Amino acid sequence: QKACSFQCRKQSNIMFSSIISQKLYEGKQPRFSLDRYLAFFSDQVLTISRNTFKDIPDLSQLDNLTAFDGSFNKISSLHPKVFALPKILKVLLHNNLIKIIPPEIAIWKTVTELDISSNLLESVSVGIGNLDQLQGMLQTHF
Repeated sequence: QKACSFQCRKQSNIMFSSIISQKLYEGKQPRFSLDRYLAFFSDQVLTISRNTFKDIPDLSQLDNLTAFDGSFNKISSLHPKVFALPKILKVLLHNNLIKIIPPEIAIWKTVTELDISSNLLESVSVGIGNLDQLQGMLQTHF
């Protein structure tokens, strides 16, 4: 598949996943800025799995995001801005290095599926009990 320019107005999550899968993040220095790409992203599904991300980028401007897959990375913490997604339904963060699920998780009122398994969890906020729509959660190593 031919990689397209990141100056496109819109990329599909399939193309984005394919581009990321080609290891544009080889080594420690990325070849492109994910934050810059997200300024043009307008789809509902974002997959950044199987990379070496240490942090989740600021997704707060992605108002239409319903599913996020950040699995199989090196994410160690969850910044409060991650929880500012008004339509998010599915969050996959398994196989990372996350130690703490912060109280801000209670903001995710729309989440129906959450996978935080295979992390280094030491603490999960009681705020997780406020996820009224949660139908399935996977959690191990706690």
